Amino acid sequence: MRILVSGASGFVGKNFQEFLHICYPKSECVFLSAKKTKRSSFGKWLKADITKPLPASLKKQKFDVVFHLAALNLTNVGSTSVEKLVQVNGLGTHNLLSSLDFGSFVFLSSTKVYGRQDVLEEDSAIPKPADDYSISKLVGELFCRQFSQKHPGKKIIVFRSVNIYGPFQPEKALIPVFLQKALKNQSLEVFGNSTRVQLIFVHDVLNAFALALQERLSSGTYHIAPEGSFTLREVAEKVISTCNSKSEIVPVEKSSASSIVRAEKLKAFGWNAETSLDEGLRQTLDSLKN
Repeated sequence: MRILVSGASGFVGKNFQEFLHICYPKSECVFLSAKKTKRSSFGKWLKADITKPLPASLKKQKFDVVFHLAALNLTNVGSTSVEKLVQVNGLGTHNLLSSLDFGSFVFLSSTKVYGRQDVLEEDSAIPKPADDYSISKLVGELFCRQFSQKHPGKKIIVFRSVNIYGPFQPEKALIPVFLQKALKNQSLEVFGNSTRVQLIFVHDVLNAFALALQERLSSGTYHIAPEGSFTLREVAEKVISTCNSKSEIVPVEKSSASSIVRAEKLKAFGWNAETSLDEGLRQTLDSLKN
């Protein structure tokens, strides 16, 4: 099997590279990264900017599956312009779709495209993006939809995931921030004391990717989400317990509510979010210490 992964040096990409090495060691993998990074001996690594013409060698190859994980978001770049977000998350997606030869294309999007709505299911949910990042991810999705309509023989899969956490996550993200502060017994600021969030451990996301590798999914949009949700205070309490910390929780009057979604379509294929928040926090903490 020939597999291409964009954003291979990012948070999800690093975990996926390890997953492929363990579970698909005989596959021929090409990993794209926008920057120089420490690389393993598994697969072929190429430095490439997805917003610019891709290396000619890639255009000559046929890939069974392309996993498009490269993206800009506020966690890894901080504040940035809407033009840059759309260039990478939108036009970068179009560049990969139009430049590569593949059987299946998997785009990792976000449930943030829904803005703030009630409980949502895949086939009834209508995107209502509320910020520049969400708009840029939706632009990428629309390019996927357009390509699928023009090329019905190609399989286009869009995964809309809730907040992902786990090893290799940027330090600015919620869970790493909470864990590092708890290790130092510093206060944990909770924005919106009753705000509910859904968190998914990265390994559960990779199990969803595996369904695409196994060619079990048809073209369409799929949610990646756990059954339940937590208030930010509950998340902070679990972090404090995991770290055996003396940190205090400080409520801050600011709401950052997200949509609560269901992953019914993936469950029909036997997928479930198997990692509890307690276990996910423990594994993430271990990775920070190592």
